[in-house]
Amino acid sequence: MHVARSYLRAPTLLLATALIAAACGGPKTIEFAPSPASSATPATATPRATLDPAAACEECWPLSGLPTAAGAATNRKPLLIKIDNAPAARPHYAITQADMVFEIIVEGGVTRLAAVFQAQDPATIGGVRSARLVDRSLTPMVRGALVYSGTSAYAWSLISKDADQGKYVELSADHAQGYFRVNFRAAPYNLFTSAANQRQNLKQLGAETANDIPKWGFLVSADHPATLAGMTGGVPATEITIPYRADT
Repeated sequence: MHVARSYLRAPTLLLATALIAAACGGPKTIEFAPSPASSATPATATPRATLDPAAACEECWPLSGLPTAAGAATNRKPLLIKIDNAPAARPHYAITQADMVFEIIVEGGVTRLAAVFQAQDPATIGGVRSARLVDRSLTPMVRGALVYSGTSAYAWSLISKDADQGKYVELSADHAQGYFRVNFRAAPYNLFTSAANQRQNLKQLGAETANDIPKWGFLVSADHPATLAGMTGGVPATEITIPYRADT
């Protein structure tokens, strides 16, 4: 029992001594090595550059303004494909995937389309029809390849000469591969092709790319004020109407 009482007094004495020392010595500074987490500089968000809404888009397809995916081959040669626009040739296939579409008045008061494909490669394009003299200007303008089904003897004499001089590539169905006929339309409205087939033709000719395709200076974002980039007084358009013959 005596040993037990002696054992109990010792902690009491030590505790009292510690309290007195703390009261007399004042506050203590505790030094410790900070952990790696606490020593790291707090991360700060890198501010994103504010794009000038009037700036031209640098990461867009040159002919359409569509945003490009990483590694997109923006220098691949555009395909200018002649598509019939007669009532019997409708509906058209793939023109909603074209970068640009030109509507050209031809004989008989009807029109023909020249659809330019670069950003997208549709699997079914048609119906493909013949070339016209205006295609001699449109095709080199976009640094493209002319995809068509025949033409007049006079136009062929000029188109073939243009191609021989390297002004553009011509891929007539008269001698190029990759065209096919569908069974749900009557001739001559049933000739179709695909972008992949025509790009294979270009590959065989060693003419897959064009390094000087014009850029139209599209704005960075489609969401911009109507008066931006010199369009003072402009208002948003809801529709475009071009009066023409009702039966075409």
